[in-house]
Amino acid sequence: MNFWIIVGIIIVSIIVVRKNLAELTKRKQKKLEKICTKIDHDWDGCKCFRCGKVRDEQHDWEGCICNRCGKDRHDWGDCECKRCGKVHDWIGCKCIRCGQEHHDWGEGGAHYHDVAGGHGGCTIYYYCNKCGAMKSEDTM
Repeated sequence: MNFWIIVGIIIVSIIVVRKNLAELTKRKQKKLEKICTKIDHDWDGCKCFRCGKVRDEQHDWEGCICNRCGKDRHDWGDCECKRCGKVHDWIGCKCIRCGQEHHDWGEGGAHYHDVAGGHGGCTIYYYCNKCGAMKSEDTM
């Protein structure tokens, strides 16, 4: 048999096995949820040990983050948490609290020579390495 045919068969087999395992995991999770609704959850603080359901009580806080479920309890005053001192609440390059942006413009940039504009300079475009935003700078 050709080597690549064998490799293809192995890859397909792995994909089928992974899909079946994912289905079994979903079925097992549903069974555990049914058990928990019939007899009650087995709570380990805020998270059920059996089915993984999370409740909003008995968290295991380390600073402002629960070690069990990952929930945060930041107490934002402007852009600083009053509890832990974290500054800004970044999503990508923008703080969702104050709108401040913090881009990683990287090195260099793409050059575009402006011949038609007549000023004889060139425009340098910079792209953020995190979010893809663009800024330009005209040179003479």
